Amino acid sequence: MSNWRFKETLYDPFCGSGTIPIEAYMIAKNIAP
Repeated sequence: MSNWRFKETLYDPFCGSGTIPIEAYMIAKNIAP
């Protein structure tokens, strides 16, 4: 995820509880975890 650009689609191969997409959203919106 370190090379993910905010305008690209985020693919989460694990997609369990949605932790990675939530973290990605917070990073994109500049919200502290």
